[in-house]
Amino acid sequence: MNSDKKQRTRKQHFVPKCYLKGFAFADANTRKDTWVWVYKKGNQEAPQKCSIKKIAWILDYYEDEEKDNRVEDLLSEIENQVCPIIQNLQISVESEINMKPEDKSVLACFIALLFTRNPAFRDVAKNIREKMVELYADHLFENDKEFKQIIESNPMVKERWVAGEIKPIIHEWATLPEMMYIAKCLKWSFLSKNWHFIIPPKGEYLITSDNPVYFDNAFEPIAGPAHPGSEVIIHLRKDLALVITPCLYDMKVFPMNSQTLKKFNRGVARAALESIYTNTESQGLSRMIAKPKVSPVK
Repeated sequence: MNSDKKQRTRKQHFVPKCYLKGFAFADANTRKDTWVWVYKKGNQEAPQKCSIKKIAWILDYYEDEEKDNRVEDLLSEIENQVCPIIQNLQISVESEINMKPEDKSVLACFIALLFTRNPAFRDVAKNIREKMVELYADHLFENDKEFKQIIESNPMVKERWVAGEIKPIIHEWATLPEMMYIAKCLKWSFLSKNWHFIIPPKGEYLITSDNPVYFDNAFEPIAGPAHPGSEVIIHLRKDLALVITPCLYDMKVFPMNSQTLKKFNRGVARAALESIYTNTESQGLSRMIAKPKVSPVK
């Protein structure tokens, strides 16, 4: 093997480890913030203590059709830029926020990619591609004599076609262009809105999940995350949330009370695919997650 060739990363995180570290705690052995409590949605069992290395990853998730690691490398490069920015944000209700434009830009890019690199987005993109191929194949069968002849020339194929059993296979890498393009659109949408930082009460903590970016379309009921009327919310750390909003005033800091904290955490739980991550065990959180009404945001 060529020693100069970079080793390919196969366990590829859709929620980055450096981001999860902001919600982690240290145990007696490692003394590093690398552990989280993992709650499962709709499950009343006790949470499991897990290393951030072992959660929120899929094998070869960003591998392209050439089995290349370029997308994973790009995501890692962005994470290396943005995670120190998130970790070093010194924000209080009394302080003014002096975020450099380049820092805000890379943070907007990171949040946008955090939304589109997630299975909640990419699975939908994959399903849309599958449906488009199905519709096009139906169109060919009705309008292309040569294609129809190929199908009908094989009785087994024809039988399966009529029964609707022939389905397209869309590879994971086919959704990478949508992932990158929509992230670019979201980034500019985020930068066009105002940013409000929200601080929880002292001694109380924000949570995150396996789908950490969610949006509130209270201003526009049928709007998506890039709509001018949508609010996009992400918990940056256990002690800091960011609301990207069409409301007035940019770069403002607001305190939240315990009731507002519950509302924010409930939003994270609703958007979660399967797992919620937190630095503390909480019976209240267990009860909230176990409620049937907590379901993914569509």
